[in-house]
This record gives sequence, C-alpha cells and structure tokens, in this order.
Amino acid sequence: MRGSCSILWAFAGLKETRMSSIEKLLIYDATRSRATTHVFIGHPSPAEERTLGKLGFVAEIAGSDRIFQELLSRLQEFVKTAYYTSPEAHADVAFEHTVQATNRYLSELVGDFGAGWVDRFSMVLFTFRNGELHFADVGQLVGFLFHDKQVVEMLGGRQRNARVNPLKMFTSIAAGSIKGQDAIVFCTANLLDYFSVDKLRRTVVDMPLGGAARQLELALRHDPTHAAFAAVILQTQAVPVQPIQYEPVRQPAMPGAPQRSIDSMLAQTAQTQALLTPSLWPAFKRGAKRGTQKAIVLFRAMVLRKPTRLSPVLERINNDDDRTGPILPRGT
Repeated sequence: MRGSCSILWAFAGLKETRMSSIEKLLIYDATRSRATTHVFIGHPSPAEERTLGKLGFVAEIAGSDRIFQELLSRLQEFVKTAYYTSPEAHADVAFEHTVQATNRYLSELVGDFGAGWVDRFSMVLFTFRNGELHFADVGQLVGFLFHDKQVVEMLGGRQRNARVNPLKMFTSIAAGSIKGQDAIVFCTANLLDYFSVDKLRRTVVDMPLGGAARQLELALRHDPTHAAFAAVILQTQAVPVQPIQYEPVRQPAMPGAPQRSIDSMLAQTAQTQALLTPSLWPAFKRGAKRGTQKAIVLFRAMVLRKPTRLSPVLERINNDDDRTGPILPRGT
C-alpha cells in the first residue's frame, strides 16, 4: 500500500484566515514489508468537525503477521466511534475519555490476539481542531515541531526501552497549538534513515501547504528494502483576509421621467373618461323611458280601466326612441 494525501480546510478570524492541513504518508507492502504500518485520519460530518475537529493516528507493529492488519483495523473503528459519539462538547475532554476507553480496548485485544505484539506496538493518537493539538503516544514513533529553523523533539521525554503496560498503554496526554508557519510531524523512526532531521524540516516547511507528503513519497517509493513508512504532517498558514469591495449599482439618469409619467397617466385617464361618458347616456335614457312606459300601463289599467296594451303608434315611438343614433326623416 503506497500513497499520500492531504486534507486542507480554513477557519477565519477578524483579520486573517488560517489554512490548516493534515497530510498522511503510508508506504506498506503486506507481502514484503517487515513491519505493519497504518495511518488513519477521520472524516467527520461538518457538525462533528466544528465541535471536535479531526481525529487521527499513526501506528506501527514490528512484524509482518497478517493478524496485525486486522488488529489495527479494529482499533481504527473503535477510536473513531469512541471519539465522535462522545457526549462531550469540548475536544480536550472528549479526547481524554477516548484515550481512557482505548486503553481498556487495547487490553481486550491482548485477550483476542495474545500479548506478543504489545512490546512491538507503537502509536500516536491525536486530535486537531482550529490549530489546537492534543495527543498521546506509546512505543517508538518520533515527532518533531518545526518552528522557523528550530526543531523541537516532541516524543523524546519518555524512556524508549521501558516495557509497555498492556493494561494502560497510553500513560499521558500532551497539548499545544500550531501557530504561523509551524509544522508538526509524527512518523515511524525509520524515516530518519533516509532523511536527516534538517532535511525533513526543509522538505516540510519549504513545500506549499499540502505538498510535503507527496514529496516524501517520491523520495521513498523506490526503496529496495520494501520498508514500511508512515507519517502525518500537521500545518497551518495565516492568510490575510482581503476586504470585499462593493460597487454601488447606479440606475441611468432619465431627466423629467417622473413628470412625463404623471402627464401620461393624466392623459390616459382623460381619454378613458371621454370614451366611457357618451356610452352611459343611451343606457340611462332607455331606463327612464321603460319606467315611463310601465307607469302609463299601470295608469291605464287602474284609473282609466282600459287595456294595458299600447297602441301600435305608441309602441313604434318607444322602439324608435331606444335607438342610440338620431332618427332621420325618410328619404334623406
């Protein structure tokens, strides 16, 4: 298994945005390598990442037994579940509880796989959130903090030859922060057989953010001994926030546009009234004549005791009056 990858994300402040990167390097041949290595970087949901950050580890077991691959795979699933299902809302407290639970789980793995792997087991378990780092380690891995041209060894305070307690493999938790152009590397010790500490620093610091692991892979992929390598690289970079410039949207000037709109509206209103007013008079005239006609009929029936039907002459006069146009004499 060969490869490298990087994960970049950003978190913003008032005047700058800090770009963070977690890169991993894993070169491992299950059939030829003399050690079993594994690198894990979690992929939480956005909500989980905002609260707890990213969990990861680098692990190595000196030996090529295939059961070691299963052991590390089971360990990965356990720590991922334990951390991201924690009820704690603070990353440091959730990480402390995860380390305690991992110690208990490792003791269970001793019962499943025997104790022969314990003294050959090395691991750095970490969580990284907004530049803040918490980690715990066991075994023979190495870690460096690169600050400008300074190098600080991070895992050198423990006795390397001390036997590992299978009931409590992780004995302590350390914490710190990555600022400016700093970088942290956790890796297998055999990486220093191919890179001096200073060359490793220059490779990590001088490369663009997210490109260091790829550069290390290119240098190690053709190793004739088929050695297994594993590493993670943690970095942040401060990027100044550029102020956003807003251009006002200007409407083209139209001199006299409001007055023209009012004049047009008044003219349209006057034209509408001119069209509607003549059409109301014929309707009013017809309604008045029908009322008069009904009054005549009622007068003839009730007072004069005469038939209610009008004479043909009166009916013709009323029908002619209902016409909307003028009555012209015949022959014109």
